[in-house]
Amino acid sequence: HIILALDLSSSFQKFLEEYFANKISESQLIKKLKNINHSFDTLTIIELINWAKTNNTKTFVIGCDYNLFMKVLTKGLSALSKDELSKLPEIDFFNPSYKNYLYSLYKSSTNLQKFNFGNFYQAQILKRENLAENIKKLLETFKNYQIIIITEKDLTIPKWGISQYLQKRNITNFETIIFNFEN
Repeated sequence: HIILALDLSSSFQKFLEEYFANKISESQLIKKLKNINHSFDTLTIIELINWAKTNNTKTFVIGCDYNLFMKVLTKGLSALSKDELSKLPEIDFFNPSYKNYLYSLYKSSTNLQKFNFGNFYQAQILKRENLAENIKKLLETFKNYQIIIITEKDLTIPKWGISQYLQKRNITNFETIIFNFEN
């Protein structure tokens, strides 16, 4: 019993379901995947999805909604509606070492400096908390399954990666495996 969980925008789930139901082709799925913002090699993700489809493996998208992430990135959490705020997981912003790390990235990137640092920090924490909460929900729903999570390398860093956010939710039985898809 295995579940493949992809850290992609939640908007991609419907396309994934359509592909598994043979309602859209692989080329259509690739086009949809290229239209969402992600940090993965598209062909690698497609290979994983095809493996899951061939092996009848349950596959879910567990990432933060891209539009919500961008709204927080550009305007901050205070710009969210009451409805949007009610759907957020519990968020803990106290992580000085992660904040310092992000600030060093922020200061060294003119691209990131287009955004307010406070909003940038909030968006990054939201992404991690949301991912951990979605993993928790999958584990609660599929108690007898192992979940393989495909996420970006930055989220595997012990001090501020997804493991910290899972442990906060009393999820401690997991392993982190870092694949090198670049070769």
